[in-house]
Amino acid sequence: MNERQPDMLPIRVLNLFLRYRVTMWSLPLLATLVVVIYGTIQPTTYTATAAFLPEAPPANRSALSGLASELGLALGSGDAAQSPAFYADLLTSRELLEAVAEPTYEVTTPEGLRRGTLIELFEIREKNPALARSAAVRVLRRVTSIGRARETGVVTVAARARWPELAEQIVQRMLALVNTFNLERRQSRAAQEKRFVETRRTEARDELQVAEDRLKSFLERNRDYRNSPQLVFDQERLAREVALRQQLLTSLSQAYEQARIDEVRDTPVITVIEHPDLPVRPDPRHRGQNGLVAMVFGLMLAGVVVFVRDYLARARSLAPPEVAELDALRGAAAADLRIYWERMRKLAQLGLRKRRLDRP
Repeated sequence: MNERQPDMLPIRVLNLFLRYRVTMWSLPLLATLVVVIYGTIQPTTYTATAAFLPEAPPANRSALSGLASELGLALGSGDAAQSPAFYADLLTSRELLEAVAEPTYEVTTPEGLRRGTLIELFEIREKNPALARSAAVRVLRRVTSIGRARETGVVTVAARARWPELAEQIVQRMLALVNTFNLERRQSRAAQEKRFVETRRTEARDELQVAEDRLKSFLERNRDYRNSPQLVFDQERLAREVALRQQLLTSLSQAYEQARIDEVRDTPVITVIEHPDLPVRPDPRHRGQNGLVAMVFGLMLAGVVVFVRDYLARARSLAPPEVAELDALRGAAAADLRIYWERMRKLAQLGLRKRRLDRP
């Protein structure tokens, strides 16, 4: 009776790893060292955070919506410009970020007090002002993060910088710009509503005057109209028209006064839930966590390299024609790469030489 042979695959894999043991421990160690060293040499950063809640206007708050409700019309109560998604897009827009980069900031560094715009503090070397602003916007988009909660509508703003004071000032500047934008937009919309309602109120006053004149003429011609059903019907129709015109004029007058109030109102339209505080601790670098991930990735890469090397070694021992062709093509590719690298090096040298000659 033949005994069943044990599965030798685990032993073969173990032998393979032991055969290429230098590769199996050197690649994970190298990946871990690279990640840890990179995390160590990165400059220390601080993050300031703030949170605010947009104040959605109540139903029928604006002049036009209030007028529409008086007339029995529905304009809809939703305002996309008050949604958290709108504020998230606003805080990452180019115009707002350029306005964040323009003013002068003042921070305390280990070397002393330092003042400058974000272009200077971010050490952007572009001499063209437009390119420098564009570079500052790209840096701001990289160092800022915007979050929004769907359930509560709270918008979170965070900024990361080399100095804690700069991170706090960036967040404060962004909140101030959001509030300024809201005030200007609300006042501009109220001014447009006021002009529209003022024109319509003048027309409604003239229409009311015409309706009153018709009723007055009817009463002067028909002093005893109550004995005639047709005259009673005409009088009630003219009276209803006067009442409707009077109601419309009253609503327009109220809407006009509301628009005048909104035009000059300067109260904030966002509620700051969490003000940006000066961060006292630097951001964690997660070197241990990143190093562990790099080690796992290095082990996986080493396993792939080991299996490929073992497969090629076994294939060469059998000497099939495909392996010979692979060696030939690999040598040709290496030669082409060397030629390409030499040409690029010569072009770079010519460019540097020409730049030195053109320099005044």
